[in-house]
Amino acid sequence: MVAYKRWAAWWMLRKHLVQARFQLRKQSRGWILGRIACLGHDVLGRMCLESTLWNIQKGRVDYLVRLQRDATIRPNTATVARHMFREDIIPLIQQQETATSYTSTPPKLILMDSFSELTDQLFIHAKNRWEFCCNYGDISDTDEFRDKFEKHGLLPIEEIDAWYRELFFNLRTRYGEIPIVFMHFPTKLDPRQIFHDRAKAIHESIQQLSLELTSLYSISVDNAIVDWPEKHGTQEFPDNFPYHYNNRTYEEFRLKVEASLAGT
Repeated sequence: MVAYKRWAAWWMLRKHLVQARFQLRKQSRGWILGRIACLGHDVLGRMCLESTLWNIQKGRVDYLVRLQRDATIRPNTATVARHMFREDIIPLIQQQETATSYTSTPPKLILMDSFSELTDQLFIHAKNRWEFCCNYGDISDTDEFRDKFEKHGLLPIEEIDAWYRELFFNLRTRYGEIPIVFMHFPTKLDPRQIFHDRAKAIHESIQQLSLELTSLYSISVDNAIVDWPEKHGTQEFPDNFPYHYNNRTYEEFRLKVEASLAGT
C-alpha cells in the first residue's frame, strides 16, 4: 500500500509538472518565480495577479546557488521518496530536482519568504553527492536512510548573508531589474530561541541587501498584530504550529507587498 501511494504521488506530480510547463509556455510573459512556503502562498492567494507560479518551496538559498554552479547536485526524487515520513513533501523534492526547468523568459516577479533558511535542513547522498532540503521531521530517519545520506543540518547563521548576496546578484545578472519581494516569517509564536536568532540574521541580511539592490523589498509586519489563526485549536488547525497566523497578519503582508509593487 505504501509503495502504491508513493507511485500515485509520483504520477500526480508528473501530471502537475507537465501542466505547469504548459501554462508557462502560455503565459511566458507573465509568470512568477517563487520560493515560498505557506506564508507566501497565503499572501499570493489574496492578491489579484493573473500569473503562473513556478515555485521551489524548499530551495534553500545555498542549494539554489550551488545548483546554478553544478546541475548534478539535483536530487533523485524517486530515491528520496522511499525515505519520506511525510508523503506530501515528495512534490517539494521534485521542485528541487526540476528547479532549472522553467522558461528562460524573465518572470514578472520573484516572490520569496524566509521559511527555508529558517527551518529546512540539508541532506547529501553519501555516494553520488546530490542534495535535497526539507525539515528533519519530513523524513523517516532509519538505519537505511543514515547509510545513504549525510545530515548537514540547518544553514549556519554566519553563512546566511554571503549566500543571499550571491543569489540576489546572480538573479540580477540573469533577469535584470525585476522586483524581488522577500517576506519574513514572524517568529513571535515560536518559543524556541534558535529560530528567533535565525530570523534576526535573515532580516538583517535582507534589509542590508535591499539598500544595495534596487527593487528588492524586505517585507515584515509588526509583532503586535501577529496571533494564532482564528481557527486555532480546531480540526483545521489542531496543533501548535507557530508559523500559521491570523487573517490580520496575512492582510498586512498583502498590503505591504502591493504597496511595494505599486511603483514597479
